[in-house]
Amino acid sequence: MQLGQNVKYKVKEGIGVAEGRQEMYLKKVANKLELIEGWARTGQTNLEISRNLGISVPTLEKYIAKYEGLADAILMGREGAEVLVENALFKKAIGYQYREVTRERVKVYEENDQGKMAWNGEYKVSKTREVV
Repeated sequence: MQLGQNVKYKVKEGIGVAEGRQEMYLKKVANKLELIEGWARTGQTNLEISRNLGISVPTLEKYIAKYEGLADAILMGREGAEVLVENALFKKAIGYQYREVTRERVKVYEENDQGKMAWNGEYKVSKTREVV
């Protein structure tokens, strides 16, 4: 099918090319802006983000240029990641101390007769897990 035939087909249905692309944006991208921001925060590239969304890199770049919400989500994610990296590098460069308070949980298992018998070898288990 040639490109011209595809356009005619869509126009016949009353969709139109621009509407089809907007529908694809709404379907594949618009409802995942928080997820995209998270991907950008973890340092994923446009290639990786586009693969996660199931679209091509040029399509993602067109969407970034056209839709402000997507551009903002990626920018906010990347800026947040850059700030975290800068802070970590700064702390590593000048050195730092911190106090860590941890809490330890202790589990207590009470003794029982079956455990004692098994430890002393008086309690034997067969291969079918029946008590002999």
